[in-house]
Amino acid sequence: MKEYKGIRIVRKTHKITNPKANGSYSKSRNAIILYDRFFDLEPDIQSSILEHEYSHYIWHKMPSSIQKIWKLISVGDPRILKKLDYKENAYVTQYAKTKITEDWAECIEVERLLSNSKKYKGKRFGTYADFKLKIAKKIYDYYCRQEHW
Repeated sequence: MKEYKGIRIVRKTHKITNPKANGSYSKSRNAIILYDRFFDLEPDIQSSILEHEYSHYIWHKMPSSIQKIWKLISVGDPRILKKLDYKENAYVTQYAKTKITEDWAECIEVERLLSNSKKYKGKRFGTYADFKLKIAKKIYDYYCRQEHW
């Protein structure tokens, strides 16, 4: 594998700072870095990880106004929660809690699994996280179309 959706792929043997990492996106190199662990995973998991890393690329291409909207959604702005009748914020994974950009990328990754993996297909959270999934996917799909740059 040499590229994913036009983004160069670089293979590295390991990541010292996080030995459990499967991949990362380097904005400065405009490349997706895949670590050895990635290649031992099931194809549907690999696909979702690639979407996760590619979504970091999309994040950097999105207008700052859209990033600001996502930030409000990600942190569970009380006005949004109230309007949607949710009592609290929720995340799709523990890792999503670490940074707004990881919340974004984890939503894309999890949505990919929920839509395509036999193991996860159709499952939902029943929380504000479902709203995040829908919004992230719509934004992602819109900005994945190259004519919008």
